[in-house]
Amino acid sequence: MKTEGRPRTATLDEEKLTPQQAALRWEVIDWAVVENFITKAQTRIAKATVEGNARVARELQRMLTHSHYAKLWAIRQVSATQGKRTAGVDRDKWDNSTKKYEAIRKLEIKGYKAKALRRVYIPKSNGKMRPLSIPTMTDRAMQALQALALDPIIESTSDPKSFGFRKGRSGHDAMRQLFISRMDSRRGYKIMF
Repeated sequence: MKTEGRPRTATLDEEKLTPQQAALRWEVIDWAVVENFITKAQTRIAKATVEGNARVARELQRMLTHSHYAKLWAIRQVSATQGKRTAGVDRDKWDNSTKKYEAIRKLEIKGYKAKALRRVYIPKSNGKMRPLSIPTMTDRAMQALQALALDPIIESTSDPKSFGFRKGRSGHDAMRQLFISRMDSRRGYKIMF
């Protein structure tokens, strides 16, 4: 029962599934196809941004955030982290396949409004308490969904020599860039910071 053959937009008028059907649909998802679709869409967004075609980039972003595959990926991303065991103010956790598949309907962008954060206090090493705000699973998935559309633009317009808080970048990359720039300065090139 493979339902993920082609990209499509999730709609609210899909048939009502039993919990067993929803769990089965989640289990048979071909994640390689999902990731391939997302990678291609992000590449198209980055290409449109580099070419200066903002209208096409916006349309592609909308297509990506409304796609069924992107919603599946966002739910998987949120439910695969350590935070999956921590519920927000709605006390809802996506801890089984049925809840994960049914969460697709919650990622409706039109009319979306984030819920309040759940506030808990955790102990610090000095004995004091530190506040921690916990969003709902739906809010986390919505953030992941929007990040899918924003990341290609951020990466294509950011400074190539910027390494702080960027995906796929590390301190080793910064050290390599410093080494390269130092080698260039020894050859007589002037480096401006």
